[in-house]
Amino acid sequence: MDITTYTEFNKALVAHGKTVLKELGLADLIRISNWSGSQALWLKTLARFDKQIQKTYGVKGLSFQVGGRDDGLNELETITNFHRLKSEPRVSHSLEAEKSKLESNIRAAYNSSGNLGDFLRQHAVPPKGSPHSASASLQPSITISTPAFVDAYSDMCARYLQENREEFKDFNIGAAFAGESYKTAVFLRALDILNAAKLRRKHIGSGKIASTVCSMIEINEGKGCRNNMVQWEGKQGPQSRSHRQMLEAMGDPERLEKLETLLYDLYCEEGDEVQIFGDLVSLLGARYDLLAYLFYLKDPNRFLPISPTNFEIAFHQLGIPLQLSGLCSWENYREYLARIRAVQHRLTAYGHPGCQLIDAHTFCWMLAKLTPLDGAYPTITPVYLKGDAQSAPAKATPPSDRTSVTLKTPEDFLNDQKRRNQLGGKSESTVYNAEVANLKAAGRGDLATKVKPVSDNIGLGYDIESFHPDGNPKRIEVKTASVSGDVWQFYLSENELEKATRIDGYVFALVRNPESQNPKIWEFDGPDIEKATLRPTTYHVSVIRAE
Repeated sequence: MDITTYTEFNKALVAHGKTVLKELGLADLIRISNWSGSQALWLKTLARFDKQIQKTYGVKGLSFQVGGRDDGLNELETITNFHRLKSEPRVSHSLEAEKSKLESNIRAAYNSSGNLGDFLRQHAVPPKGSPHSASASLQPSITISTPAFVDAYSDMCARYLQENREEFKDFNIGAAFAGESYKTAVFLRALDILNAAKLRRKHIGSGKIASTVCSMIEINEGKGCRNNMVQWEGKQGPQSRSHRQMLEAMGDPERLEKLETLLYDLYCEEGDEVQIFGDLVSLLGARYDLLAYLFYLKDPNRFLPISPTNFEIAFHQLGIPLQLSGLCSWENYREYLARIRAVQHRLTAYGHPGCQLIDAHTFCWMLAKLTPLDGAYPTITPVYLKGDAQSAPAKATPPSDRTSVTLKTPEDFLNDQKRRNQLGGKSESTVYNAEVANLKAAGRGDLATKVKPVSDNIGLGYDIESFHPDGNPKRIEVKTASVSGDVWQFYLSENELEKATRIDGYVFALVRNPESQNPKIWEFDGPDIEKATLRPTTYHVSVIRAE
């Protein structure tokens, strides 16, 4: 089996499950090279999923080893080796050195700790029949359109630069890390409190469980470890404390027993999460910040804290509106989590491949809370170019060809793909916004409201459904083009080529310099693609093996 990337490993694991895990020997060793400062969280996360991995796949004896950072590396590199290594207590932190040692082994290379969480979430799920294996784990499917995400991301980056005097690069560095990393620190501290308490079922009704959970809420150990996720201090008086009814329950034996039963089942057993959430709402009131925080402490890979008003603002800007205020319920919480997961997926493809769920939470928070830009937001004014499509020289060099031979690592290919995704998203956003503006300028505001991004539906073969001013449909395939002289070059799939000549109203919109303030757009009709010079770059191969 030839697996060299995390994606290939992921697909193989999904396809073959238990058999693949046993063949690879997941129980032998997981080696982690990490400099992000979250080693403790990694180990605790792995340990929490150990039993689930055993139940689901029948593998035992998971062992962990955490290394440090090679000062020569500029980004996080994680080597996960699924083959037994009996020598050397610690391996090199260089991918090249690892490759020479582990050439015969199956590896998965990660560039962030977030992907470890992805692995655990996808492949260490509770076995069928466990209390929260069905309704609690399934989430609604939410899609954020490319134009909406690109515009929101660009807006957030511009406001981040204005407020912090630095460019936003990642969630693990700079002002973003300094301002939001407290959430992970608070989680780790709460986990220490819970582990130290050594709760048992016999403690139900004694007050120990409730007191422990109150301590997990009232964390205040300095700026970097202070719980701002729950309104627990009562700044507007005792009645404003989110966990007020939890404190009051300690003086009511009947309520205390009910409360501690729920909390014990939440943290120490695999209780029905849907039922627990609803019962806690009934017992403690519809305090969304408190309920979400309690579940976040249970599993930060599945649950998140909440600030209803702020996330309503962020979701509206992302084009996935959801009312949260006054709607503290399990179904509403699932809708909220599904939207954060959709943001995580967009961020992962848009230059943050190791994005964790809590990072997507941070992105939404910054989107809602960063100070609005001073003055007008820089206006992007596309320049439309005229011209007919004509055949280019047959030997035109493809955009990715180099004049010299360059050996690329798997990480280089991943970075190239990230860059293409970013440019493609920016190009699509530019064309989408230009279509809306052009229709409004033509007095067709009725049609402008119907312009729709459809790039997530790959089978359609185009990216945007729009209209000509006369009302006729306009199906736009957006391409980021490289330009050399008069020659515009881009890549085209077989599906897009077939659709271009068959669908009425099909138009190619080629975008040059999509990240500039004046990107160039050249449009031509789909059937004119037959005039272009097409050069095959990949082949689909079918071959019969006969013995």
